Amino acid sequence: MEPVAYIHSENLESNISILKEVVKKRVIYVVKADGYGHGLINIVNTIRKVEPAAFFAVARFSEAEKIIKHDSKLNVLLLSPLLDAYELKWCVDNGVHFILSGDSTFRLLCEYLGSVHFKNVKGNVWLKYNTGMNRLGLSENLVKTYYGLLKNSYGDKINLHLLSHLACSNKLDHYANELQQKCFLNLSDELKLPSSLYASGGTFLKKCKQDTDFHRLGLLLYGVSDCFEGAKDLKQKLLPVMSLHATIIEINQIKKGDFVGYNASWIARESTNVAVINIGYGDGYPQSSEGGCVQIADRLYPLIGSVNMDTITVDLGSNANCYVGQDVIIWGGRVKVEDVALQANTSPYELLTRVTNRVKRVLL
Repeated sequence: MEPVAYIHSENLESNISILKEVVKKRVIYVVKADGYGHGLINIVNTIRKVEPAAFFAVARFSEAEKIIKHDSKLNVLLLSPLLDAYELKWCVDNGVHFILSGDSTFRLLCEYLGSVHFKNVKGNVWLKYNTGMNRLGLSENLVKTYYGLLKNSYGDKINLHLLSHLACSNKLDHYANELQQKCFLNLSDELKLPSSLYASGGTFLKKCKQDTDFHRLGLLLYGVSDCFEGAKDLKQKLLPVMSLHATIIEINQIKKGDFVGYNASWIARESTNVAVINIGYGDGYPQSSEGGCVQIADRLYPLIGSVNMDTITVDLGSNANCYVGQDVIIWGGRVKVEDVALQANTSPYELLTRVTNRVKRVLL
């Protein structure tokens, strides 16, 4: 059997219920990067079972198109700037929310709102305020300027909102969190706009002031976090939505002194059995993963040798009761994707989103 990523819909539904009890705000569900690698439409449909009027956020125009094509009545927020007149017109006409973070989008918006082609619909525009991340966003003065111009000239044609993004929310006591929150909440109070302050990690749910109208749920939604500092009780309740599986395709008897893999990177200190498993970096498993392990039945077995494009190898020991064709859990069982990320010196965000298309997604 080829590698497969099982998407556990019941775990996603459970996570939503748990997180909404903590957040107690209207939620924006982040499903960008193909639903964090879980399958965009699978995730959208599962969330809608729990919340029929759910609000989704994506990062690419093509993702917004895919969701609206699936169901034109869904609420979608596009998080990337619009630099194309066709895309902006499509978003306005289809009720897709989008950000205004620079002069190019502002000019396109004004041109369309003032044209004879504008339909009798209201555009949904989120003014992105740069509170300190210095990536995308407007200065405080530009937010006020654009707000005034849009409200006075096109107030009957658009709904305005305000958003920003914390840079260090996965660090509980970082000084930037309080500074950014203060700037954002002050401007939000002044403009009286519906608002959302974006952040990552379980830390934010414990530390950040939730004085906004919307709360974004990203990685936590999938039962994963890059930081659970200050939220250990939450970590115990959330369940992984993806479990990545592969199969033992061969078992070799190795003598003491034999090596395994490219560049003789592992040498047996004693006679043992080595399982070859049909997953590798061509499937999204990190080549830099050293010292990690996989789960076979109820036991953990260490990774040995190098990670190849199509295979990995693990040490079964001399008396391992394993067999060719047996299922292997790469992550999502006793091995967490956070553990694999730590061993590979990367983040769970990267691992989940780079599981390749040759790994089939199966919705359970």
